[in-house]
Amino acid sequence: TYVRQSIARFIDMNKVKAVIGAGYGDEGKGMWVDYLVRKNPNSLVVRANGGAQVGHTVVDNGKRYIFSHLGSGTLRGAPTLFSRYAVINPCIFFKEVEGRNAGLEFKVYVERETPVTTPYDMMINQIIERERGVNRHGSTGMGFGVTLDRMDDGVTLCYADLYQDYEILKTKLNAVRSWCWSRLPDTATKTEKSVFEGELNHFIDLCRKFYRNTTVWNNTFNEFDTVIFENGQGLLLDQEYGIFPHVTRSNTGFRNIGKILKRLGIFNQIEIDVYYLSRCYTTRHGAGPMAFEKTKLKGIRVKDETNIPNEFQGTLRIAPLNLEVMYDAIDWDRCSHPEGASFNTVVTCCDQIISEDECYEYANYVDNDGILNTVSTTEFIKRLSWEFDYQVSSPEGPIIE
Repeated sequence: TYVRQSIARFIDMNKVKAVIGAGYGDEGKGMWVDYLVRKNPNSLVVRANGGAQVGHTVVDNGKRYIFSHLGSGTLRGAPTLFSRYAVINPCIFFKEVEGRNAGLEFKVYVERETPVTTPYDMMINQIIERERGVNRHGSTGMGFGVTLDRMDDGVTLCYADLYQDYEILKTKLNAVRSWCWSRLPDTATKTEKSVFEGELNHFIDLCRKFYRNTTVWNNTFNEFDTVIFENGQGLLLDQEYGIFPHVTRSNTGFRNIGKILKRLGIFNQIEIDVYYLSRCYTTRHGAGPMAFEKTKLKGIRVKDETNIPNEFQGTLRIAPLNLEVMYDAIDWDRCSHPEGASFNTVVTCCDQIISEDECYEYANYVDNDGILNTVSTTEFIKRLSWEFDYQVSSPEGPIIE
């Protein structure tokens, strides 16, 4: 009865917003969530997909914050909810809250059913991706996909297990370790094998600490005026829409959000604003196809301090803005929207467009011959205003409303 009353109040008083990447990720979702929270005080930020591979950037008073677990509304006091469609990683969580974002006040709720990534999952992920060589899938090495594969095999570890009796948790973790050990290739180094011998007790302590620093979710949506879904990655990496195997083990669009709203019985009963984000050019991290890829873009001074080159995903790859690909992905995802949901497009990093003397190549409804359009910067900015509802800067630049 309490839950039904809470949902009824939520329908009467609240609204829902969804922030979704229209590309391969890195579109500026963190900045846009921060903006929405500032416009809508008393918000709850919900993670409906992905795990610790997320790196959403917010710059405040010249200081740069990168959020993997904490929602991008944390600076404004908005709590974060990890839904059962996301994955939590206690190791990376504490690197975030005690390392790069040390000192921030935060509130994190977690659904009981939310999967948990272990150091064993991460190790297997990294070894497998490394052994693929030139055939890499583009994994971040954070263990996200391995965690879901393990869950599919029935070797489960969820948030609810973290506050079980110590021996029960130890038994569950031993099962996870055994499952991962059985997948450890012969080429694994002695150092990599040592992870399986020495991490168990330390990780049990870390799980206990994670539980003490977070809160079990009890469906109290009625405490918030606005619920903002902050998705990770982008539509072109969706496990159903992207080009396999260079995808994530996740639905990166509206589908998981829809499942949550349907479970609450409010799918077609509440005001929903959906925002699809793209930079004014295309980016991709890791292996996989990307049309019209270039080493340098005309008319754009690419700036990105978040995506530091790493062993598994290399450096940030770039290409001109591809509107045809973007709209195809958005049209596919909009099929999962409820009736009456508003549809908005946001283009970011507009402060990286160079002076008016430059020209810019971009892909706008490319013909069969695949020729890129070339326009002046002035014309390109005009076209952005035709194609997008909002134009904003990068996290480091001024907000353009």
